[in-house]
Amino acid sequence: MVKKAFLISTFILCLLGLNAQSSITTANFKTVINKLSLQNDSNILLIQNINKSFSVQDVTKPVTIVLQPTEIVLNNTSPFITFSLRVTENVGVKNNTSIAIRFGKTINSFGNFKPIHAYAHNTDSSLYHTSELLYVDSDMKYFQLKIITNKTLTNNIFNTIQTNVFSPGHTPTNTIAEGTNVLPNNSTLSCNCAIPNYVTRTQWGHPQGQTLPASVATDVTHLIIHHADGNNKSSDWAATVRAIRDFHVNTNGWADVGYNFLIAPDGTLYEGRRSNNQDVIGAHFCSFNIGTMGVCMLGSYTHVNITNTAKSTLVKTLAWKSCDKNIDPNSTAFHANSNLILNNISGHRDGCATSCPGNTFYPSLPNIRLQVSSFINNGCNLTNLGSVDGLQTCTINPNPLINGNFDLIIKLTTPKKFGYKILNAAGKTIFSATTKTIAGTFTEKLIQLQKKPAGIYYIELSFNHQIIGKTVIK
Repeated sequence: MVKKAFLISTFILCLLGLNAQSSITTANFKTVINKLSLQNDSNILLIQNINKSFSVQDVTKPVTIVLQPTEIVLNNTSPFITFSLRVTENVGVKNNTSIAIRFGKTINSFGNFKPIHAYAHNTDSSLYHTSELLYVDSDMKYFQLKIITNKTLTNNIFNTIQTNVFSPGHTPTNTIAEGTNVLPNNSTLSCNCAIPNYVTRTQWGHPQGQTLPASVATDVTHLIIHHADGNNKSSDWAATVRAIRDFHVNTNGWADVGYNFLIAPDGTLYEGRRSNNQDVIGAHFCSFNIGTMGVCMLGSYTHVNITNTAKSTLVKTLAWKSCDKNIDPNSTAFHANSNLILNNISGHRDGCATSCPGNTFYPSLPNIRLQVSSFINNGCNLTNLGSVDGLQTCTINPNPLINGNFDLIIKLTTPKKFGYKILNAAGKTIFSATTKTIAGTFTEKLIQLQKKPAGIYYIELSFNHQIIGKTVIK
């Protein structure tokens, strides 16, 4: 029995501008391919006339369909363009087909076909999948798709294939000249690390600005780290954030960018899915987003680690939210939405099957947790143990205090003149110790806070006049 294949294709052109920054011009080009149907003789179909029927020899074997080239119609292609697609299959499960793409500067100068991989973050449906986000040179003017089916086709291959080509536009430097630095929202905190300076939604060009309509607030208990799995170099990271937001909204169909914050390799922090500085439910953690804050490291960290500058911003951001919500960076807790016991600072892969946040970066998370804890205990100061020659460890145990008593434990490789003083939250010295020489492992039992009120105290420790700080919580 001879079966026929036909394709109905419609093209929709959308040119969208961002209202939040009129100087930032973006552009979308969308195509929708409806009812790509298999009904029939040669198993390789080259679609040149979309109204023509085709024959297929053997419907039990894979069928390759090469679609006609599509022109990218954009009035703005700077500083790059992105491509993504969303496929709704009609055969019951995802991945019954594979799709490849190639790009060309002209209709006669295409490169090689390269496979389009599925987007690992999208776990919403078994009947469709969205692709990864592809970054493409701005001078590409055409794309062409090649589809290879599985061996069990009976009728329609897809209900729809939707493609989305986007240009984020250049970001004027004056739109992100000023950041925002605020203390945590809660006035009764056990610590007071502030959020790092960040680029607001309005500043990076979010079309809805600071308010996200219909967003749902959430009480954050777990901090989830991701990587974007995209380019590691960019001359315009705000444009990359706009591209990710467009991908999440116009390809995935989400309400907004999925992540609550994003961090560029240069250390810049970008505000993501929030509404008027409030925590809201994102779309990043295996469909179990309630109670989480998602922080995405821009770039791909499968083969390289994040930059030290980005790590510094990550540590400060996690410390701020840990203070804001009284989260212990080194502990685990039950996450009700996923029904899992998770590290309070976890990677995306801890919630479901994904490689995110990258095979090279993920093993660094235990160290990230320790750095967040050290940052908090150090009075929200990145001055660390390594800045004092010969100082191996300096810990306070227990912290928070029990009955106001605690041990100060120090390990040195070389002798040091050592002194310390205790200050209250107002910065007033309430105790000053006599300077002495210590070496090796040294333990000092402190009882000076027994009769002091509950609150935050600071210890300044001097090693040969090099000073580090620690935060003590009673």
